Amino acid sequence: LPVRRNMIVTDEVIESAQSIVIPEAANRVVSAQTVLKEILLGMK
Repeated sequence: LPVRRNMIVTDEVIESAQSIVIPEAANRVVSAQTVLKEILLGMK
């Protein structure tokens, strides 16, 4: 996750219905995978 639980942000904030922390982390993973895929395909 892009935050430090219970140090910067409490669990209640991270896990609230309004929180975008978890979806943003998932987006970050997909973005990194896509970039890596494009780099590897470009090396062929």
